[in-house]
Amino acid sequence: MLLKIIMGVTDIIVTLALYYVTTPAVDKRRGKYFGVNISVTDNEQLLRLIENYQKTNKHLLSGLLILAVLSFFYRSSTPIIMTYVVVFTVGLVGFYASMIKYTMQFDRLVLNSPIDQTIVDKLKNWRYGIFYYNESDNRVMVAQRFGLGTTMNLAKPLGKAINIAAIILIVIIHAYITYTTVGNDLIAPHLTISKDAIQVVSSSYSETIDIEAVEAVELVEENQVDIMFKTNGIGTEKYSRGYYDVQNLGNCFVCIYKSSPLIVMIKTEDKNALYSMKTAEETEAVYRKLLERLNQE
Repeated sequence: MLLKIIMGVTDIIVTLALYYVTTPAVDKRRGKYFGVNISVTDNEQLLRLIENYQKTNKHLLSGLLILAVLSFFYRSSTPIIMTYVVVFTVGLVGFYASMIKYTMQFDRLVLNSPIDQTIVDKLKNWRYGIFYYNESDNRVMVAQRFGLGTTMNLAKPLGKAINIAAIILIVIIHAYITYTTVGNDLIAPHLTISKDAIQVVSSSYSETIDIEAVEAVELVEENQVDIMFKTNGIGTEKYSRGYYDVQNLGNCFVCIYKSSPLIVMIKTEDKNALYSMKTAEETEAVYRKLLERLNQE
């Protein structure tokens, strides 16, 4: 649930930021189009291009915003989350591709018309319409061609480094989300019993309990355990993993499948753990192994 909220809020902020950055590309009141002061009233090609850009921009941003808002209402399952991530990412790529396409078309039409040389020089410093590249400009950060904010001068080593770092950060964030959602479904958690400890490991959370600290191990029915809310964990319609507040037990480490009617409860003086496999038979087998190990003490 928390991951879903974070993704939804983040994507809404991204969409609104894109709106405020890209909408000023067409400023009819000031006679400024794609960052260039130019008259377009007598140029049918430019007028048609500007109209198409505004329609496409509106449709793409509206679609991204609706998708981001709907993210609060879908079920927390891996296929749905991954589908959402893929669709929203494709939408973002499509948005930037559209902006590059229309900006480059605008530049070609303007450069092929009689205009002032200063405008020509300015446009030639923008690669693919939106990337600033000017070796003679010593600035690392410059104003966006249109809209709010600043951008990097990719002709400077620092400008390139910052852009590469930003791309790497985005890849890391998406990789983490993918690992968290897909990994928890594909990588089954496991409980191991060693000479000195009981260890529960999942793809995102783990807990180690000293054998000597164990006060009791119980096999209880799922409806006897009231898991109230998570303090640090991940929960879907299939499983709950992480740290949860449990009625009468306080904060517990939880690693259970909701399909199992049985849960192994491990109690110690300072912490408790709940564990189950996908089926009652598998969960009961883990319980018997724990009892066998504890009876050796």
